Amino acid sequence: ADKPRASLRPERTILPAGGSVAMSCSVFSSSGWKIYWFRQESVSSTAQLIRHNETGGVLFISEEGVYSCRGGRGDPVFYTETSNKVFIQQTVPIKPTVVLQSNWSQIFRGENITLRCEIQGGGGAQWTYEWRPTSRNSPSSNKYWIIRAASGRYSCRGTGNYLLTRWSDDLSLTV
Repeated sequence: ADKPRASLRPERTILPAGGSVAMSCSVFSSSGWKIYWFRQESVSSTAQLIRHNETGGVLFISEEGVYSCRGGRGDPVFYTETSNKVFIQQTVPIKPTVVLQSNWSQIFRGENITLRCEIQGGGGAQWTYEWRPTSRNSPSSNKYWIIRAASGRYSCRGTGNYLLTRWSDDLSLTV
């Protein structure tokens, strides 16, 4: 028969600042498996064994990264296929600010304008950006272009290296 595969299920994929997330690893085909836990610091790094020989299939983690597991049993050890990878992002206590880039105090309906997402104290992280409401013209830029301005509320947050900032306060745009 084919090798069994371990299955990894997280309690959630967003790690709250100072908190933890429960990860559950299981092998469905039979019993007697000991669990081996792995973590990658980034997608391009090599998975490092963080725990092994665990008889329980639950691990509480408190660091962001890419997690996987596998089962092993017997002597010599027979291993299952490695599980699916689970990406865990950690919330950091940083709140970006949305800034209107305009030289004018009044904006008129139909003008083209730009908003900018500013992150202070990001520790040198390489951020990509999410915007609310979403827009096709700014999927990951710190700039949000509004063509033919209309009144609305806009906010942003940063993601990078499995870190996730809080959402900024809304910028209310009145035209």
